[in-house]
Amino acid sequence: RVMHQAQVMLENKLTVREVAKIIGLSKSTIHKDLTEKLKFIDEELFDEIGQEGIENIERYISIAKKIGLKMKEESGK
Repeated sequence: RVMHQAQVMLENKLTVREVAKIIGLSKSTIHKDLTEKLKFIDEELFDEIGQEGIENIERYISIAKKIGLKMKEESGK
């Protein structure tokens, strides 16, 4: 189960929430599996998941900044 979750996340560049919805488990279960169990099953995959998580955070920050700038521009008009 844990390996499947990790593969789905990496192959599709998904967030924990998206993986949970697709697989049909709670976000808490997915998060616990990927942060606590995966390290003991496949440390290399665990490291990849960590890097993917960082990239997801950076992507969301970038999107939020764009939205913020657009809102700022619109309110200044």
